[in-house]
Amino acid sequence: MAPLILISYIIFKPLIITRIILSRLIGALGGLNQTSLRKLIAYSSINHLG
Repeated sequence: MAPLILISYIIFKPLIITRIILSRLIGALGGLNQTSLRKLIAYSSINHLG
């Protein structure tokens, strides 16, 4: 089972990298001008997913 998981990481590596970059950008840019604490925490959690 472990070799199959490692192979899937190698195949989907570009997809994972783009997902990480997009979540970091959305979290960072969305949280810049927030005055509501709830929205700021939501963008912070999006940013921490990356």
